[in-house]
This record gives sequence, C-alpha cells and structure tokens, in this order.
Amino acid sequence: MLKAINDKINKVKEDLALKKVLEEKREKFRSESRWEKKALEQLRITLAKELKDVEKLEKLSISNFIATIMNNKDEKLEKEHEEYFKAKLKFDEQSAKVNMIDRNLENVEERLRNLRNCEREYKEMLDKKLEIIKSSGDYYVSSKLSELELDIDKALKAQKEIEEAESVGRSLVGAIDAAQDSLESAQGWGLWDMMGGEMLSSIAKHNNINDAEESYIYISNLLQSFNKELGDVNFASLSFS
Repeated sequence: MLKAINDKINKVKEDLALKKVLEEKREKFRSESRWEKKALEQLRITLAKELKDVEKLEKLSISNFIATIMNNKDEKLEKEHEEYFKAKLKFDEQSAKVNMIDRNLENVEERLRNLRNCEREYKEMLDKKLEIIKSSGDYYVSSKLSELELDIDKALKAQKEIEEAESVGRSLVGAIDAAQDSLESAQGWGLWDMMGGEMLSSIAKHNNINDAEESYIYISNLLQSFNKELGDVNFASLSFS
C-alpha cells in the first residue's frame, strides 16, 4: 500500500517540480516579450524612415534633379538602399526574436494548463501517506517526512531545469545542422551557376542562402535561450557566442 502511494507521490512531485520551473520561465518570457516588442517597435519606426528616404530619392523632385545634375544620384541612392537593408536586417532579427519568445510563452502556458491539478493531487497522496505512517506508530519517520520532501523538491526542480536546458540544446544542434545543409546546398548550386547554369540554379542558390540566413537568426536566438537555461541550472560559466 505504502509503495503504491510512494510511486504516485514521486510522479506527482515530478509534475510539481516541472510546474515551478515552467512558472518561472513564463514570468521571464512575459518580461522579455514586453521588452523586445518595445525594441521591435523602435526598429519598425527606423525601417519606415529609411524606406521613406529611399522612395523620396527615387521620386522626381528638386533634390533628386540636383543630385542627377551633380552626378551623385546613384551614389546617394546606393547609400540609402544600404541603410534601408541594414535596418531591414535588424528588424527581421528582432521580429524573429519576438516570435520565438511568444511561441515559447504559448508552449509554456499550454504545458502549465496540463499541470494545473498537480498540487491537489500531491496533497491528497501525501495526506494518505502520513495517515499510514501515523497509524503504524512510527512518529520519528512522520516528523522527518516534511523535511525530506523539501529536499526532494529541490532535487527534482534542479533535474527539470537540466531537462529544459537539454531540450533547448537539442533544438540548437538541429538548427545548426539545418543551416549547414542550406549553405552546402547553396555552395553546390553556386558552383553550377558559375559554370553557366541556367536561371534555375541561381534561384536555388539564393533560396538556400535565404534559408541559411533565417537559420542563423534562429540559431542566434536559440543561443541566447540556451545560455539563460544554463544559468538556471548554475552553469553560468558555460556560454556560447
């Protein structure tokens, strides 16, 4: 009887430890989401301004006409395009970061919904265990039970934090492999393109380059998440650039 209850308690305690870890992550993600969305909005304003500068120079105007006469229109337009693309890259990176945080937040909230009853289940199992121990007359074991339960809670929480860090680490490895595949494919199509390949090879090459760029943005965000997860399990000295 006691063994069966202990098995159930151990399962529920794992859920409780995971719930504590997820609740902490939820608060972090909520805070990060608010902060990063503010940064994204500032980048959106900058991007709109840079696009406006490009469009302004491309339109026929007094300044455009003067620039044309002075033979520096192309140079100015190239500079405006460069500044726009730099702003666009920063905006895309920030947008990807915000999307990842929001996805992580949704995932955590869904997992927490599945754990909403674990406190009640744990209390019911623990009360049954105490009743059995007290009925056997072993008061020493009964008095030590709460202290031991707290120690187990801490150990289980540390275990769940390690598991969460491992999960992000596995995603990071997968993202790196995907980026490598995209670059290797782009390299192959690039060689074919230089040897006089058709337009299809050029399109394929650039598509793979775009895939690799998206992968590296994803990797950058995952690296930040991985370092934060490592920090939660007291591995702050271990980090990756």
